[in-house]
Order: sequence, then structure tokens, then C-alpha cells
Amino acid sequence: MRWGKKIETTIHVAFWALILTLFISMTGQFLPIEQSICLASFSVLVLTGVAYANIYFIIPRFFEKRKFGIYILNLIGLLIIATMVNYFFSASMMPEINSRLPHLTDMPTAFKARMNPRFRLIPIFFTNITILFISTVYQLAKKLVEKERQRNNLEKEKIKHELNFLRSQINPHFLFNALNNLHATVQLIPEKASDYILKLGDMLRYVLEDCPLEKVRLTDEISYIQNYIFFQQQKEEAPLNVNFEIAGSDPDHYFIEPMLLIPLVENAFKHSYVEDMEKQWVKIYLHIKNDILTFSIKNNIGDHQKMGKESFGVGLQNITRRLELLYPQHFSFKNERTEKTYSAELIILKTI
Repeated sequence: MRWGKKIETTIHVAFWALILTLFISMTGQFLPIEQSICLASFSVLVLTGVAYANIYFIIPRFFEKRKFGIYILNLIGLLIIATMVNYFFSASMMPEINSRLPHLTDMPTAFKARMNPRFRLIPIFFTNITILFISTVYQLAKKLVEKERQRNNLEKEKIKHELNFLRSQINPHFLFNALNNLHATVQLIPEKASDYILKLGDMLRYVLEDCPLEKVRLTDEISYIQNYIFFQQQKEEAPLNVNFEIAGSDPDHYFIEPMLLIPLVENAFKHSYVEDMEKQWVKIYLHIKNDILTFSIKNNIGDHQKMGKESFGVGLQNITRRLELLYPQHFSFKNERTEKTYSAELIILKTI
């Protein structure tokens, strides 16, 4: 049994126990305790029948199917039956009660009136109406909450599938390049091969083991970026001019969506390519403080990028959509392109 069901059952039991206690205290003013308990118990039993007949039979069959006329007729019928059953049971108990009250003749007229079953007819009728109203409101509110929960679950499932799809679009070509570099390194510089294999293994582990998780440590994402930069620098004889600065709080205490930052890095390397590698530069800055992550990246633009803008910024729509799904109203993303440079800045306000 789920905890939600247990809590609901407990609330029901507590509600009817409260009603029973209230009825016993009311009838106990005029009746011996055993008769008071008997009469109150029967009244509560009738009320539970009214409530659950409404909740589990009348509302599902008529109200939820928008058969409001038939729903009202069923409520009226249930109300009449419950009132009469309770009334006749009270009337049947009166002779026994009267026989145990030999001093009834000495009681005030108002008390004698209350001992008449007809006196209970109106309170019974309005009590049944109250229970019908409470049970109807309860069931409709419960259905509304269930529909909202289902809608949220469907929305979460939709977001999950969309995120999985967006993740699958992340360009894996650098892995093939890394393998090619590894092949060449094993042949030309064998002593560096082990370092290559370890870094590539870390990247593959991150992609295969950590990326399926909803959140990863920021340090793991940073390590992935650093390994990516390492392999990019191995593609040329001269190291690329790359500056990756990390400042602020310890990133090991913060969590983000996996592979969220790497598309910006990939985009920077792709569009900063120039034939003269000494003129290629990429500057990356990561700062985190007070649960605010700032990730900015800036790069030069190669001559081959100055003519066409349609291919520029590949993957940015992907990252924007993921941010909208994961951090609604908790992020800022802006980018700017000049004749010679491109810059992007991502700020996430919720990284725990």
C-alpha cells in the first residue's frame, strides 16, 4: 500500500471517529450511554453509506459523465432513503429508551420534545445534506489533484524524452578524431599513448555512465571539457591558444545537467579555426558563487565564417531548449557576434 493511500485511509478514519464522538456527546445529554452509543453509531453508519455511495457510485457514473440531471435525482433519492432509515431506527429505539427513563414525566417539556423521533427528522435531513456536500467537494477535489498529478507526470515524461533526444544530438565527432589521434600517437610517440588512453577513457565513462543521470557534479563536466580541449590541442603540432579559467567556489559542491556546457566549447573551436593556428584563440571563463554559475566563452572568427551566418551557432538552439526545460526562469543566455569575434555567456541561477 502506498503512503498516499495510508494517509488517505487515516484521514477517513479520523473524520468518522470525530463525527461519532460528536454525535455521542450530543445524544449523551439526553440518553444513557449505551443507547447514546447505539444511536450515534447507527447514524454514522448511515452517513458513511451516504458519503461512499456518492463518492464511488453516483459521482463516477453520473457527475463525471456530465449527466447532471440524473446525478441530482440520485442525490435526492439517496437523501430521502438515508433520512427515513435513520428516522425509523430512532423511532424503534424510543420505547426501550422511555422504559429506562421512569422519571421522564418529571422532565421539562423541551426535553420531552427532544425525545420524540420527529424532532430528529430535520437535523437528520440537514446532516445528510452536509455529508453529501462534503463528500462531493472531497471527491471533486481529489479528482482535480489526481488529474493535475497525471498532467505533471506526463509533462515530466515528455520533458525527459525531449531531453534524451536533445542529448542524442550532441556531436560525437571529436571522439572519432580522438581515436585517430590516439592511433597516430601510438605509432609516432608511444610514451604518450597511455595518457591519451586514460583521458579518452574518462570521456567515454562520462558519456556512458554519467550522462544518463539527471544531474552530475560540475567538476565532472569541467574534467570532460578539459579532456576535450586536450584532444583538440593534439590535432596540431603547435598548441592552440586556449585559456580556461575557473574561479569562485569549489565546483565539486554543485550539480548541473550533463553535457550542458560542452556544446558552447565545441562551437567555439569549430568557428575559430584559421589556417594560421597561432591566430586561433579561445577564452573560457567559469565562475560560481552563491549558487550562481557563470560560463562565458569567447573566440576569434575564421575567414571562412565571415560570409555565411546560417551555419554559425550550430547547437545553440539545442542548448537553449534544454535550458528552458531544465531551468525555467532560472537562467540567462546571450551571445554576440562581431566581425572578428564571437562570445556567449550562460548564467544559471539554480545549480544545487
